[in-house]
Amino acid sequence: MKAAARFRVVARFFTIALVGGSLACALGCTKQIGDPLNHIAPPVLRITGSSQVVTANGQQTLVVTAALRNDTQVHFQLAVEPSCALYVRIFSDPTGEQQGSSGTGCPVGVKSIDFAPGDSTSLTRTYSMDDLSSYAAGLYGLNITVTTNTYILGAWAGAVRLPLGSAPQP
Repeated sequence: MKAAARFRVVARFFTIALVGGSLACALGCTKQIGDPLNHIAPPVLRITGSSQVVTANGQQTLVVTAALRNDTQVHFQLAVEPSCALYVRIFSDPTGEQQGSSGTGCPVGVKSIDFAPGDSTSLTRTYSMDDLSSYAAGLYGLNITVTTNTYILGAWAGAVRLPLGSAPQP
């Protein structure tokens, strides 16, 4: 193959790849700031974690929530299997050393819902005082993880002092 013919083939391939990439990115890709190679990041959901101690009928519970919003133009399959939809990691706050966790990662094929562009939802996991009784007294951090068909997304969900309702140590 002559050099000019090879150049045309490469130029056509590059044009097709460029157009295909632009089409895919019209679906929600963003350029990573500070990326010297100009990689394109895949579209991602917006996730915000939170936690609060709630008292009802004289019993305290820890409620951990993941608020999700799909600001992209892409449909995701969001895992909603009760055993794994919201994974919460509880770890000792000062060192980051994991002390335990609740939930499991979601295996392929679990129950999921279509999470369309513009959708928003909240996933919640509640812990009773009995659920948290195996943790030593102290301050713990909370991380959350949510599973979609394309990736696992996590966020900070705050800190909690255990046992629930205990006063901070001086």
